[in-house]
Amino acid sequence: MSDTQADCAGRRFRAFWAGILALLSFGCVMWLALGIGTRPSDRLTQAATEVIAARQQNLQEVRAAQAALVDPAKLKASVQSTIAALASKKGAPTQFVVPGSPTFMKQLQEAAAAPQPAPAPAPETKPAPAPAPAPQK
Repeated sequence: MSDTQADCAGRRFRAFWAGILALLSFGCVMWLALGIGTRPSDRLTQAATEVIAARQQNLQEVRAAQAALVDPAKLKASVQSTIAALASKKGAPTQFVVPGSPTFMKQLQEAAAAPQPAPAPAPETKPAPAPAPAPQK
């Protein structure tokens, strides 16, 4: 600990509790300012209930309109014809190879068995001639 007069246990104790008090007072002020704990007025509750009822009625109307537009028999026939068309189609070969497939393993073995080309010899370079010494006077 320090030997100064300004640093003592009593001041630290008071500073700690002052910080706790400031924190709690801030919480109380925010509780009052934001109105936490207050009950909503009956007028707002009634308005919310009316909005919810209007939305539910709107949702029922939209679902009924959508159901009227789609004929289930036509939808089922359409799905069945699409399934039949897709089942009769033959799969076409692709250029993509799936890792771990027999084709992939075959290509991997072929690549490993192929001899690696020898590196090309580096061309020889002749050293540049040294510059001639300058004539002395």
